[in-house]
Amino acid sequence: MNYIEINLEEWRDDNPSFLEKIMRKLVSLDNSAFDLLVSETKYWWLEYDDEGVPKREIGFNEDWEPIVLAPVGETKGFLIECADNWLDYKGHSDVANENFDTLWQKLWPNFEHLENK
Repeated sequence: MNYIEINLEEWRDDNPSFLEKIMRKLVSLDNSAFDLLVSETKYWWLEYDDEGVPKREIGFNEDWEPIVLAPVGETKGFLIECADNWLDYKGHSDVANENFDTLWQKLWPNFEHLENK
């Protein structure tokens, strides 16, 4: 697996057209609880496979506290819905690479009840 880190403030400056596409997706999400958490998210870690297909994501607030993860239940995810292929994105993160799965496993018990909804 591969891991990238996205700072939405930097992303906005570097890729405005891509960000615009993401914002359109965000507006179309139908899970209001997820929408609320996404609106508070400033940083993202994204896991994708060797073909660039996104698999899992963790969102953090401005204090780097994890506040959302996806996919869970019917929520596919903010970044997962935004692009089918992440191979060309230049945001590799050693920190995300080393810590993604451990953090996911730690957070999952707080979200797994949504899996059946």
